[in-house]
Amino acid sequence: MEKKIDKNKVIVSLVIVSVAIICILQPDFVYAGGLSSSKAVTGTKKLANDAIKVVQVLGPIVAGLMAGWNGLKLSGADDDEVKPIKKRIRICFIGGVLALIGATIINVILSYYQ
Repeated sequence: MEKKIDKNKVIVSLVIVSVAIICILQPDFVYAGGLSSSKAVTGTKKLANDAIKVVQVLGPIVAGLMAGWNGLKLSGADDDEVKPIKKRIRICFIGGVLALIGATIINVILSYYQ
């Protein structure tokens, strides 16, 4: 059985090897400004900080809205539907608190890298 060689895979492999060789042979070119001042690193830090702020604000709001919605459903529920709805309300509050705590912990960890 003959193996078919995919030309695209060969081209991608050659490009990767070429870039690796250039990085090895020209280290001053690759690390000219330092890694911490590159746009990729600074942009990623800004993106992470913005995402954390969104989670810190929207997490508890969404959890509260979902708990409120389930509270409305609870007010019109039959006796056999009360227990699952109360469980969902509890899960909403726990999820909101976990989102807030998780975002705060990540924010504290990222503050050490600034």
